[in-house]
Amino acid sequence: MKRGEDINKNRKKGFPGRKKWLRYVLIGSLTVGLGAGGYWWFFLKGRVTTDDAYVVVDIASVSSRINGTVSAVLVENDQFVNKGQVLVELDPRDNRVSVDEAQGVLAQSVGKRDAFRPCFQGTLPPVECLARNPRYPPHFRKRPPGHHLPGGPTAGHHARF
Repeated sequence: MKRGEDINKNRKKGFPGRKKWLRYVLIGSLTVGLGAGGYWWFFLKGRVTTDDAYVVVDIASVSSRINGTVSAVLVENDQFVNKGQVLVELDPRDNRVSVDEAQGVLAQSVGKRDAFRPCFQGTLPPVECLARNPRYPPHFRKRPPGHHLPGGPTAGHHARF
């Protein structure tokens, strides 16, 4: 036999464990591939990653016109909202105190204005107007009605406040 005939002879016979070995490699590769694909499908499919840690998103800052404690949130996270839509409700008790205080100050101012209205209209003598005004020193307020102001007998009769 020649050397080339021996090689051809072995080829015809084939490698004795080749089919078995190929079958194990294919089954193992298929098993590993299905395992890796299943892992990706169930655990990594929805995962978002970045190389540079920058994410492009739309951000809108939300603030209220007044300070207060939030009593109810009316929207969910990532919910679409329209312009002018109420997002949260604030506790009204904090602001109710401020409104009541402002109404009290207004009532006092209106009372003072009404007490001085005759002075503005000129129906009360100036001395009585001074007696009603707490800004002036006590010695001006304690003078008897009809008493003239310092500076002459007619000094305060034409004065307007």
